[in-house]
Amino acid sequence: MLLTLIVAIFTTMSCKKDATPEPVTNTPTTPPPPAGLSSLNSLFEHKGAQSQNFTIDNINTQIITGAQGTKITFNPNSFVTFAGAEVTGNINIELKEIYDKKTMLLSDITTNGLLNGQQEPLVSGGEFYVNATQNGIQLKLRQGQKFSAFLPSISVPDPGMNYFNGSIKPEGIVWALNKDTVVLPTSTSPKGYFVNCDSLRWGNADRFLPNPNYTSVTLNIAGNYDPSEIKAYVWYDNVKTVWSFWKHFNTATNVFSDNHTASGLPAHFIVVSFKDGKLYTAVLGTTITTNATYNLTLSETTEDAFANSLAALP
Repeated sequence: MLLTLIVAIFTTMSCKKDATPEPVTNTPTTPPPPAGLSSLNSLFEHKGAQSQNFTIDNINTQIITGAQGTKITFNPNSFVTFAGAEVTGNINIELKEIYDKKTMLLSDITTNGLLNGQQEPLVSGGEFYVNATQNGIQLKLRQGQKFSAFLPSISVPDPGMNYFNGSIKPEGIVWALNKDTVVLPTSTSPKGYFVNCDSLRWGNADRFLPNPNYTSVTLNIAGNYDPSEIKAYVWYDNVKTVWSFWKHFNTATNVFSDNHTASGLPAHFIVVSFKDGKLYTAVLGTTITTNATYNLTLSETTEDAFANSLAALP
C-alpha cells in the first residue's frame, strides 16, 4: 500500500493527474529452448536478461511489475506512433531487469558510463529495458510524456545515484547521464529508487565508481579462442560494477589492453570466446596493480558451468 501511494504521488509530481492505477497481469514470454551456441551473441541471448511481455491499454493508467520487482507506471495516452499518430487499443510492453553482476555480464549490459567524453566505470543500482509496440509497430512516448519506474534495492538506497540512458554500440553498451531526470531513493519498505523517465529502451540508476586510481593493464590471451569472437571484462569485487574492455582484441599480439582500470581494488578479469560451436572462458582473480600484465588461458566450458562460476564470484 505504501509503494502504491508513493508511485501515485511521484507520478503526479511531473505528470497530469490520472485515474486510479489498474495493475496489469504479468504474462512473461518464455524464451525458446537454446538451440546451441552459434556466437557470443547467442550466449547473451540464452543466459542474459530475458524479455517479459505485458499487455496494457493506452486509455487508463497502467502498472506492470517485473519478476524481480521493477514497477513501471504509464499514464493514460502515453504512446503515439513514430509518425505522431494516435494509438488506441492494446499495447505490448517488453521489460528486462538486471540487478546482479552475473546477469550484467551474461547480457553484455555492463557499466561503462560517459563523463566529459571519457568512459568511466559506474556502480549500478539497477538496469532495466522498456519498449512499446503495437502489432509489431514501434511506438514512442508522446512529447512531454513520462513514465515512472521503481527499482527495488536489497540494501539501503544510495542517495548519490543518478539516472543514465543506455545506447547500444558495436563494442557494447555505454551509459550517458540524463541531467533532466532525478532519482529519488526511499529507505522505507519496499526500499529502492523512483525515477520519472522521458524515454524508452535502456535505463540505469547509477553513480560513478568513487575515487578510482586508474592505470593501464594488459591481458595476454592463450588457449582456445576465436579472435573475432572474444570479449574481456573487469568484474570489480563486492561492488555492482562490470567494466567492458572497449578496445578490440589485438590479433597481432594476442592482447587486450585498457588504460582506465581502477588499481588497488580486488577484481576478476574475465575473458569469453566462442569457437567452432564451443564456449571458452578464463577467469582470474587478483588485486589490480599499476601497469600490470596478466596471463589468461581460455579453456572449454559450458553455458551453465560458466554462469555458475560467475554466480560464485563476490
